[in-house]
Amino acid sequence: MGLLSDPVRRRALVRLVLRLNAPLCVLSYVAGIAWFLALAFPPLTQRTYMSENAMGSTMVEEQFASGDRARGFARDFAAHRRKLGALPVAWLERMMRSVGLEVYTQSFSRKLPFPDEIHERYVVSGTNVYGILRAPRAANTESLVLTVPCGPDSTNSQAVGLLLALAAHFRGQIYWAKDIIFLVTEHDLLGTEAWLEAYHDVNVTGMQSSPLQGRAGAIQAAVALELNSDVITSLDVAVEGLNGQLPNLDLLNLFQTFCQKGGLLCTLQGKLQPQDWTSIDGPLQGLQTLLLMVLQQASGRPHGPHGLFLRYRVEALTLRGINSFRQYKYDLVAVGKTLEGMFRKLNHLLERLHQSFFFYLLPALSRFVSIGLYMPAAGFLLLVLGLKISSAPPLSTCAQSQVPSRLGRAPNPQGEGVGVSPGFPTRQIPSHLV
Repeated sequence: MGLLSDPVRRRALVRLVLRLNAPLCVLSYVAGIAWFLALAFPPLTQRTYMSENAMGSTMVEEQFASGDRARGFARDFAAHRRKLGALPVAWLERMMRSVGLEVYTQSFSRKLPFPDEIHERYVVSGTNVYGILRAPRAANTESLVLTVPCGPDSTNSQAVGLLLALAAHFRGQIYWAKDIIFLVTEHDLLGTEAWLEAYHDVNVTGMQSSPLQGRAGAIQAAVALELNSDVITSLDVAVEGLNGQLPNLDLLNLFQTFCQKGGLLCTLQGKLQPQDWTSIDGPLQGLQTLLLMVLQQASGRPHGPHGLFLRYRVEALTLRGINSFRQYKYDLVAVGKTLEGMFRKLNHLLERLHQSFFFYLLPALSRFVSIGLYMPAAGFLLLVLGLKISSAPPLSTCAQSQVPSRLGRAPNPQGEGVGVSPGFPTRQIPSHLV
C-alpha cells in the first residue's frame, strides 16, 4: 500500500512497467500457458469425491433384469417408426399406458431462422410424448426426468426400449419419494426445448407449442439417454451445456460410482480414463481430455439435451452408448442397472444439489480441477491485455494530435490573414480601403 500511495514511487513503478512492457507481456503469456498445461498433472488435480451425504453410498440393490423386454420394445419401436416415417406417437402412448403411467402429448412447431435447404423445410413441427410415474410416498412436489431424444437421422430405438422397460420396473417399486417423468422428444433439442418451456411456463425462443396437460413436481435432476448402436461397449458422458454451463459435480460422481460398481466402462470425451498417473502418459492423456472439454465449452452450444435443462437450474447429464472399444461389450441390463442405481440415489435427495462444484475442468472422470486452480492461468493471460492497454497512449493525447489534420490547417506563407479561421484562404485587402 505504501508503494501505491506514495506519488514518487507510483510514478517510478509506472515508468518501470512501461519500459519493461514487452518482456512482461511475454512472461505473463508464457506463465499462463504453462500453468494451464500443468493442470493435468497430479499436484494440481484432485480426486473426485461425493459432497452430498444423501448420495454418499452406493449400498442399493439394483434389481433391473428386463433386458429381453427392453429389446422387444426397441424392435417394435423401430418397426413402427419405419412404417410411419415419423415418431410413432400412438404406439408410445399405448405402451406407456400399458406399464401404468399417466400419458400426455405435446405438439410444437418452430419456424427456422435459416431455412433447411437440404430437406426444403421452413417450419419444423413434431410431438413429444411423456408419461408420469406418481410417487406413492410423497406429495408430488419434486420430480426426476429420464428423457430420450429422437432425431430425424437417429432412431435411438434401444434407448426408447430401455426407457419403457425401466418405467415398467419402476412402476412395481414402492420406495419412490419423487415423481419420475419418462419423456420421448421429437427433433432432438427442438422437442426438448419446447417441452421445457411449456413445463416452466416461459417462452424464450419463440417456440409455438401446446400447453402441458399433465405436470409433476419441481424437477431436481434429469438424465438424457442416447443408444444409437445395438452394441454398447461403453457409456460416454456429456457435461457441457449452453454457454459452457456445467452440472453439479456430484451428479457426475454418482454416474462414475455406479459404473464402477457395475463394472461398466465409462468414458469422457470418448476417451478412456488414464490408469497410471505416476508416469507421463497418464497426465498427457488427461491433458488431451481437458483440452477437448475446454473447446467444447468454448463453442457455447449444448452437447446434448441435458444442456437445455441446465438453463432452468436442473442438474442433468447426457449418457451416450458408443461402440468404439471392441474388447468390451455390455447389454441393456448393465445400462439399466446403472440408471436404476442413479435414480434411487437421486430419490434420496432432500434438496437440490448444491454442495459440490459448479465450475471445474475434467482431465478424467476420477479427477477434477477446481476453479481456484485454473483461474490463475486465465489471470496471467488477461494480464497481457492489461499491460498492453497501459502502454497505449491516452485517448486525449491521440485526439489532440489529430486535430490539425482534421481541421485541414494550411500554411500562410504571406503572414497575412491573422485572426482568420484556419483552413480558409486569406484575401488581399484593397489599398483604397486601408
